[in-house]
Amino acid sequence: MKTTKTALITILMLASLSTFANENSKKVEEESAKGEASATVTKNISGRVIDSNTGEPLAGVSVSIDGSTAIAFTDFDGNFVFNNVNVTSKTLSASFISYEKASVNISDSKNTIVLSLKSAF
Repeated sequence: MKTTKTALITILMLASLSTFANENSKKVEEESAKGEASATVTKNISGRVIDSNTGEPLAGVSVSIDGSTAIAFTDFDGNFVFNNVNVTSKTLSASFISYEKASVNISDSKNTIVLSLKSAF
């Protein structure tokens, strides 16, 4: 008798979990469908910042996407990366102490960009 009650309770619990899971998956599908309608196209942009006179990479340069709050800093090899950038952003800017600010247009076909900074002195 005790085993029958346990089995019956287990079956009822599993049935209710299945119903709960189906309702949640419907909600997730509806929310993702809403998100797809308003989604924008994004891509990854990477590049390198170099000294225009020597060709040496510059570390610690601030690289930003104009019109957004996205900022990256170059590593020791002068490399930077932006992930999932909205392609409507069209200009990258780089600034560094004792160098002139440089800007470059983001091409829709290029993912790797080289920025060359001129010494301010």
